[in-house]
Amino acid sequence: MGRIRFRGDASGKVFKVFEPSSGEVQVVNESDGIVLARINPTSIYDAGGVQLSAHGSRHNRGGADAITFTTGYVLLNKAGSSVSAGTGGAYGSESAVTPDTGFNSIVPFKVRAIVGGTFASGETVTIRYRFYWSDGTYTDATASATATGNYDLDMPAIALNLKNGVYCTKVTVAGASSASSTSVTVQCAVYGVQVA
Repeated sequence: MGRIRFRGDASGKVFKVFEPSSGEVQVVNESDGIVLARINPTSIYDAGGVQLSAHGSRHNRGGADAITFTTGYVLLNKAGSSVSAGTGGAYGSESAVTPDTGFNSIVPFKVRAIVGGTFASGETVTIRYRFYWSDGTYTDATASATATGNYDLDMPAIALNLKNGVYCTKVTVAGASSASSTSVTVQCAVYGVQVA
């Protein structure tokens, strides 16, 4: 027997899988006379003859093309710009923290809203912490401030905002003042890890 032939469902072309020499298998598009792949115990060759050798050792520490394990993740202590709180209960601009170049995601251990400026008598600012996720969605947590200072969102509260199967691409803080005008500002700071 030695050879398997089949007709492709999509193209209708005839393909063959066989062993032309001991230990090597070829996949051939017989209709077009093209060798799609040659496979042996140590290498795979594509239709263009490009070899993909067994190469796991190349990526190990000290290998020719080693993965830089030490930069797979690094600690993060980063703040966004200070922005004005919105007025009349509407949120102002977001102060954002995103991963540095070469990193894709943030694992926050603590998110701090740094509230500055001056509060008017009776003014309350609602702080919104927002986590942006890789699936295009976001989740929020809020806190209230009546004075300047640091308002921290710690791990238990952050954990309630986590989503399964996605990663965090950005963390923001925004403020909404109860007053019709305000001089209150908010700034986002994130402490945690960023991951490549």
